[in-house]
Amino acid sequence: YAGDCWQVDGSRVNIINFKQKVTITDEQGNERKLDKEQFLTVVAVRDVHSGDILGHCYNLAENRWTYIEALKMAVETAGYLPYEIVFDKFPGHNTPEFTAFAEDLINKGVKITFTHLAQGKAKLERWFGTLQTVFMQESKYFYGEGIQSRRAFAHRSKEYLLQLRKEANKEGWNWDAACNEADTIIENYRHTKLS
Repeated sequence: YAGDCWQVDGSRVNIINFKQKVTITDEQGNERKLDKEQFLTVVAVRDVHSGDILGHCYNLAENRWTYIEALKMAVETAGYLPYEIVFDKFPGHNTPEFTAFAEDLINKGVKITFTHLAQGKAKLERWFGTLQTVFMQESKYFYGEGIQSRRAFAHRSKEYLLQLRKEANKEGWNWDAACNEADTIIENYRHTKLS
């Protein structure tokens, strides 16, 4: 039933990377700014009953704050806490901040499950696959499925990606543009009728 179980996980968004300024400090304490290639990561909260993505949050990597923000959005969207939330053992799941957050949810009556098995949150794992094979394919910025995919259509050519990166740089492709593109992809999924 609706509200029985939410599954939460993170994954790289398979759209081209963007450059972001980072500060590097050498051994002598000298700082310099460099352009670093970054990829967008999304943490998504999926309702097992409806299949809807109730909340999501972007970052450069999975961490406790990204999970908390995605869950905050899910609760605001649904208007309630679910009976159970299933997580994998993401980076930061055992930090004091996330442990306190999980204990607060437990005190509010939510069952918290951590699993290291993909089958423990299979519906969300399949959703990430569907997002890649169906919905990301429509984006011109899609670079291809995961490196282990053996599907013939899974990867764009090196020539295409080289040309695309040139175009994207001219367009000012950055964090905001990548987030907007990922939002479009997720919303296209959310608003596609099942039949």
